[in-house]
Amino acid sequence: MVNGHGNHHLSQQQSSMIGSMPDMCFYCFEVLYRELHNLEEPRTPCFTNDPLLTVSVSILQGFEEARGYLDWTLGIHGIRIEFYNERGSKRTATYLPQVATEQGWDQTQTIDSLLRKGGYRAQITPETRRSIKLTRYTSQECQMSYSEYRELLEKQSHYHGQLCKMQC
Repeated sequence: MVNGHGNHHLSQQQSSMIGSMPDMCFYCFEVLYRELHNLEEPRTPCFTNDPLLTVSVSILQGFEEARGYLDWTLGIHGIRIEFYNERGSKRTATYLPQVATEQGWDQTQTIDSLLRKGGYRAQITPETRRSIKLTRYTSQECQMSYSEYRELLEKQSHYHGQLCKMQC
């Protein structure tokens, strides 16, 4: 079972990616801390051990060019669109697979929202929708709580301390 969503048959490469997802979550906490405190190297984080604080990492995979703006499945595919805005500038926008269903949108509402997200300001017509290039993809998600992050941080610190003692 992957992320509680049923059985998935994964390639060896996909399995190794998912196996490294906790490391990616750990990395996200490190990046978040550095960004919040404008530091080059991480220090002891000052955010609280809040059970609601989590980091999510989504691995995007299986990119396929769609045959049209409706050639994707709600709740299964994330989508990335490319389009030209009313000034003729090429623009892009994307939503992860869960966004449309979380918002209660159908496919057309999702496309219209993505066009607006990407900066399209003119009236959206069926012709506008047909002119977009849509790429669909799937996603695997991993989450890590702050307490899980602290446990990994302590394990890494302990390992690093042991390694230094052995080298000195």
